[in-house]
Amino acid sequence: MALAPCLHGQNLLASEDAPPARITVSMQVERPIDTLYLMKTYGNCFKPNTAYPTIRAVAGQDGRFHFEVPVESPDQSFCISRRMEKDTTEHIFKLQLHKFNESLMVTPRLYLSAGDQVHLEITKARPGKPLMASYSMDYNCAFSGKDSERYAMQFKIDSLLPRGLRDGVSHFDDNLVHHCVVNARKPALLAELENRRSKMSDFHYKLLKTDILFSYADYIFDDLERYCKYRKQIFEYQSFRQAYEKLIAGMFTHEEFEGIHYSQKYLDYLVEKSSFEVKFSRDNPVFVFNQLAELYSGPLRDRALLAFVTGQGLNYSHPLYAKALSIVQDKDCRTELESRIRLTSSPVADIALPDAAGNLHSLAGFPGKWVFVDLWFTGCAGCKQYYNEVLKYVEKKFEDTPEIQFISVSVDKNKALWLNSVKQEIYSSPRVLNLYTAGKGYVHEVLTHHNINSFPTILLIAPDGMLVAVNPPELRLLDPEKVIAHLNNMMADKKY
Repeated sequence: MALAPCLHGQNLLASEDAPPARITVSMQVERPIDTLYLMKTYGNCFKPNTAYPTIRAVAGQDGRFHFEVPVESPDQSFCISRRMEKDTTEHIFKLQLHKFNESLMVTPRLYLSAGDQVHLEITKARPGKPLMASYSMDYNCAFSGKDSERYAMQFKIDSLLPRGLRDGVSHFDDNLVHHCVVNARKPALLAELENRRSKMSDFHYKLLKTDILFSYADYIFDDLERYCKYRKQIFEYQSFRQAYEKLIAGMFTHEEFEGIHYSQKYLDYLVEKSSFEVKFSRDNPVFVFNQLAELYSGPLRDRALLAFVTGQGLNYSHPLYAKALSIVQDKDCRTELESRIRLTSSPVADIALPDAAGNLHSLAGFPGKWVFVDLWFTGCAGCKQYYNEVLKYVEKKFEDTPEIQFISVSVDKNKALWLNSVKQEIYSSPRVLNLYTAGKGYVHEVLTHHNINSFPTILLIAPDGMLVAVNPPELRLLDPEKVIAHLNNMMADKKY
């Protein structure tokens, strides 16, 4: 087991007999809450079959929820969630969420450290008002206890701007000057962090400072994408590149420290920057990958490479996955890469799914055919867009082609909801084989086996039953003619 940086004599990840973190929670809302959940995450290092190990707590005699959490790694963190209530307000809110998600986050993700003792007092931010799109808009959180300074600071950083409010908060003007509400708030946060510095470890001080400096990097690069899209005719490539590099160097400055790779926001920045350069420069994924590999070393390089290849929408059989595996040394990063590569070099899971009549069908049950599997859920905007702009035209084109089978798999937990969505032809149609996950939602064995945790997801199965692609970018294009051309070329390939 690796040790966290030992700073100021404090070992942040102690030995296996280190004390657990003890988290207590009070929740004051309009109605009594009898159960809360603590969902553990592992920072910015992906885990195979990503799922949150959940600790359940019921209110004790003191009215508080008590959690005892073993701390296994320095990038471990947690958030608190509660069960979705069935009243009208939350039912409306639930329509905006994954239908398989029965819990509602009430805190952001917070860093854990061995021996933490902290109490969270959660209250409704807008009593009597409908729920909004995020915990930062719906709940207030106060912290007490010996480790409360760190938690309170991180909560403030994460709440720089309520999630879901993007429009109008930042933009570039014609002179490539960035105007952003969030960036204007960062100096005050940095000053507040300095005032709290003596009340936290040097490691956590540096980690939180990095989080502040790189918060909302996605806003910056989204704005740059829009700038390039609408102003491509008014700048010359080389002059824009120079202005861009100067802009980034001035906007994102930081101090290197041993544990910088534990900052999710810093890693997000590296990935967002790399992705932008792939889309809007003359660089390509291989060039950017090589640049990341050359610029960084150790755990930061490993996590940056993992985050980059998994964030590009590349097929798991893409050579960059194998190249990353040849470079990456971190055990957890290697495990994740190996699990993804293995997905496209093994037979598809022979697990049955029911249709509307209850008849069972396996994705492996179509030997000799190409199988195109679309996984979705009711309420998923991306699923709706992909079906209506692409898939329904593709299915129509190949409806009399016996060499390919289209299968629609819904992860809705409610069967009636699924059937109604199929009937309305918003996400699928009655003309293909419609299956669902039998009320298990996203924890059905087909999804966990294939590491599926986002939607829509496309599985492509070859006639020999081998899974050859998961979300191949050629099939995710919002251009039905290009998708049709790719499928025709694929079926013409005689190696199958």
